[in-house]
Amino acid sequence: MIQRKINLLDGNLTIGRKYKITQLSRKRGSEFTGTLEEKYKHYYLLRNPRGIRECFLKKDFVIGEYGIEEVR
Repeated sequence: MIQRKINLLDGNLTIGRKYKITQLSRKRGSEFTGTLEEKYKHYYLLRNPRGIRECFLKKDFVIGEYGIEEVR
């Protein structure tokens, strides 16, 4: 079931597009906005405009630890 949700998420995300990641588990969640550089087996790699790279586990999006939305 988790793998199906990950596959669905993979299909909805496009390399080269800009996304905003929000940590949902905290009251004051942190945010990261960046361009999706690569999809790996277990995580996504994004780079923000300052050149900082950040990795996020796919499983964390599925279980609700993080939220992701495209920035236009």
